[in-house]
Amino acid sequence: MKAYKKKWVPLLFTGVLLSSSIGMAPAGYAVPSHAAGPAQRNAANRVIDLNISEDTLQLSLGESKQLEATATYSNHSQNNRVSWESMDETLVTVSEAGVVQASADKTGMTTITATASRGQSELTVDIPVSVLGETGSSIADARMQIGETVTVQGVVSVDQQALQADRLNVYIQDAQAGIQLFSFSPKRFPDLKAGDRIEATGEVGVHSGVTQLTVSDITVLAENQPLEPRFVTIEDLSDADLAESLQGQLVTFEGFIQTVPSYYFGGANVSLVDDAFNTLLMRTWESTGIILEDIEPGHWFEVTGILSKYNDSIQLLPRQQADITKLDEQRAEPSTNEREFIATVDRVVDGDTIRIVDPVFGATNIRFLNIDTAETYHAVRNDLDQHQMDHGIRAGEYLRNYLSDGDQVILRLGEEPLDPFGRLLAEVITLDGVNTNLELVRAGQAITYFIYPFETATVAQYIAAAEEAKANQIGMYDPADPLLEEPPMFRARERGDSGMSRFVGNALTKEYVEPNQYAAIPSAHRVFFRESEAIALGYTKKTLSDQELAFVDKNEVKLTVLANHNITRLTGDMTLPLSARYGSAVEWSSSDESIVSSEGVINKTLEENTAVTLSAEISNGEAVEVLNLNVTVLEPIIDIVGWTFENQSADVDSNTVANNSRSIRRETAVIPSFPQGTGGSGTFAYNTNSWQEGAGSKYYQIDFETVGFKNITLSSRQLGSNTGPRDFKLQYSLNGSDWVDFGEGITVGTNWNAGFVEAVQLPAEAENQETVFVRWLNTSDTSINGGIVSSGGTSRIDDIRVTGNPSPLSDSVSVQLDADNLAVIYQGTDAAESVTEDVLLAESGINGSAVSWASSEPEVISAEGAVNRLEDEDVTVTLTATLSKGEVSQTRSFTLLVKGESTVMPEDAEPLIGYWHFNDSGFGSALTGGGILEADSGKAVLRTDFANISEFQGTVLNGLEEQAAGNSLSLLSNLNNGKFVELEFSARQLEDIMLSFAIRGTGTGFDLHEWAYSLNGEDFTSFGENTAHTTATWQVKELTLPPEVDNQEKVFVRVYFNGATGASGNNRIDNLQINGTVKD
Repeated sequence: MKAYKKKWVPLLFTGVLLSSSIGMAPAGYAVPSHAAGPAQRNAANRVIDLNISEDTLQLSLGESKQLEATATYSNHSQNNRVSWESMDETLVTVSEAGVVQASADKTGMTTITATASRGQSELTVDIPVSVLGETGSSIADARMQIGETVTVQGVVSVDQQALQADRLNVYIQDAQAGIQLFSFSPKRFPDLKAGDRIEATGEVGVHSGVTQLTVSDITVLAENQPLEPRFVTIEDLSDADLAESLQGQLVTFEGFIQTVPSYYFGGANVSLVDDAFNTLLMRTWESTGIILEDIEPGHWFEVTGILSKYNDSIQLLPRQQADITKLDEQRAEPSTNEREFIATVDRVVDGDTIRIVDPVFGATNIRFLNIDTAETYHAVRNDLDQHQMDHGIRAGEYLRNYLSDGDQVILRLGEEPLDPFGRLLAEVITLDGVNTNLELVRAGQAITYFIYPFETATVAQYIAAAEEAKANQIGMYDPADPLLEEPPMFRARERGDSGMSRFVGNALTKEYVEPNQYAAIPSAHRVFFRESEAIALGYTKKTLSDQELAFVDKNEVKLTVLANHNITRLTGDMTLPLSARYGSAVEWSSSDESIVSSEGVINKTLEENTAVTLSAEISNGEAVEVLNLNVTVLEPIIDIVGWTFENQSADVDSNTVANNSRSIRRETAVIPSFPQGTGGSGTFAYNTNSWQEGAGSKYYQIDFETVGFKNITLSSRQLGSNTGPRDFKLQYSLNGSDWVDFGEGITVGTNWNAGFVEAVQLPAEAENQETVFVRWLNTSDTSINGGIVSSGGTSRIDDIRVTGNPSPLSDSVSVQLDADNLAVIYQGTDAAESVTEDVLLAESGINGSAVSWASSEPEVISAEGAVNRLEDEDVTVTLTATLSKGEVSQTRSFTLLVKGESTVMPEDAEPLIGYWHFNDSGFGSALTGGGILEADSGKAVLRTDFANISEFQGTVLNGLEEQAAGNSLSLLSNLNNGKFVELEFSARQLEDIMLSFAIRGTGTGFDLHEWAYSLNGEDFTSFGENTAHTTATWQVKELTLPPEVDNQEKVFVRVYFNGATGASGNNRIDNLQINGTVKD
């Protein structure tokens, strides 16, 4: 079959003769066609158009359908003489007259091809055909049945895990429509691949504008089925009805890519435009393996992907690098310089961004051209962040003096209309002629921000406005509150960049400097470009003097210190740089060394907040710059308890000893998930659903002890999905029953910037308490998007932190608290009722008590905790601790049973030491929560320090008897490189110990297994070979243990995993066996 592209014509033109070279369009959209080569187009009386009565066919089993064809020739004659061909005659046949007959017993998709020819000219049209089974609905019908359970058939267009590694997120389509398949539990379903023809059952719904099927069952009917993309244009997709009809389907089109951003939180938005600057957003996910650096900006591309949506915006989801192909023949770059449009303001977003009602070039977000205001999108983590936020808020408030919702404005575009985020770049001018971009600069609310290309006259105009603001000392130039960090530098720091990336020019002197020497150029005069562009514009590179280098280094030292320390509320030692990027030496001094030393060490025993001045002398050659920082050291603030969910569990992450077993919970049993947290990729948050009808009754709750602390504060951050709960309030209780409000109400949004509380003070009643309860109570049934909270609406919480100042305790309280918290620490699997190894005994308490020990049976357990087991005799031992502080002392006793060391060989030794089939769901969360997994057969346990474990489909290989495939131990993510799985068992009366298991993996999974054994759980010795396997085919691996483990009472075996390169890379292990031979 010939290669072809398809052109979709909007409904407006149906049945209208478009030109002398275009025939009559059929009902709906004109059938896409493709022409022959140039020589054929120039031939006399050639075929110029071929229209078919149907652009797609959807047939039931055994159904037939008549296709009609009309061929048009260059002499304007028409006939219906065409030849027909089916690409799969086992599925459908087509007669010479165009009658299509579906198979009576086979379902699937194929293509019917119609060909018209005359002389050497030829034109071909392809008609996709789907044959549906009796139980299935067409996808087009299913998309209309919101809330209903349906069964559909279609071909998968993208591999599972390409778009989302931890969930089922694929798309399927038939000949007429497409739909997303979604589930939070991908392991329940087959590992789907592009080209799989499947039958799926589930409930139809809509999430963020995408019609999806939340699946309950999937059956793979066939593999490697062909799926051709539909050719469209970006302009076609501006027709909302057409775009909606193509949602979920594979499409291809041509577009120009101006810029390529970097991945941010695992995704990137790449804007594509056509010659008329119609725009479409390409949402590229890092999990697809697409390397953004391989996409060359400033060129035309043919892109292929799944047409999807995010709320009201159409977006394309490419699946792989090959979906983004640079065209061999490049057209001229689109331009919009000086074009103007009338638009209506929807709302002011921030100081340099507004949203308009109707899109221009596909964009409704307008980024102000030539200027940059302080940012407000970020989470506040330090004084510098807060300072940026404050200036950003003021800039937005100032802009609202000029623009109100509903105002009409003029948008004047520049050379490049769109930024990498798909926002329109424009000057925003009121109808009475006020250029709001310039006014923001003139008021000191924005800096000038010119990135090549730019017009010299425009730059001069903005420089004059900035100089005016500086002379008037207003806005960011106010000496009482100057802007400390300009927005481009703030964003670079927020992204974690090592510095600036563009060279910086002085528009007045026509000199330029290195990117990180930007401070040497007055902010009002700066322009940004590549070095090659600077040279082409006639700029010369400036060599900085020692004084200028010292000034540049002073700026960087200041921002480094401010970014790393909250100097207005300092609670920990400071890291003070002693040198700077451009060679300056930095020497620090303090106005009060007893408060903060010149090395940055603070006094941690202050009883009140104290101010001090730190000074840095920054010298470069003979030049010197001085930096003064006013620092306030707070009385010590201690983290009492905190949750960051790094271990993907509800358990506490940081705590005082008294709070080491705390956890967060919901008011009822709801299974949590741990999606991305406040810190982006690699961080986690606690997430739950089932918040519907939760006003006044549903909540998150924690508890903790505050004995020894005063001034208790609480911090946390929340976000939710569009249909998740919006409104919360904080309450505390001392008994878990009687609740008291504190702080202000919390309004949660869809990002981390809205629903946060920062160091909210708890009432004094919460100080010095053995138990304090705090909960985040849902207060209304209003969802984040203004509707009603749904059962699937989610709410995340992260960065929970409870702090306090130490409160001096009396000796009697200190001793009592230390006695309450005292414990005997057991090793391995030991417990008080079964001691076989030395025990660990504390020598002091957290509150300063001294601890001494006495033993009732010192020959069995010494006062230092050393254990001596007697032969064949269990011994009960009482350990008594005496705690003392000052004149106060108290005792506490512990009863232990030391097990005798058997000298009798066991009679029940079995060759099968342990067997795990991993078919019982839930073991993954138990293991990542620090638990153990007992063998399904035999006597052995398994533990691990992995943070990511799934339960993907298993196998019957290496299984016992009729064991079903079930689940597997699925070890995930390059974040777990260096982690281990440990087995513990007894080999008494056994020898020739062997491990065996079934394994499969992925190409980005662990490719190195390193084995080690131990007889005490501490000292491990390497053995064995690498058993890693990184293909999707199950294999059985066997490993013989060294003879040193034979006949040992306790054996520990560890395997360390390394070499994973992706977040979704994995090894699956199933049917793990430990076997031995009974000794004679």
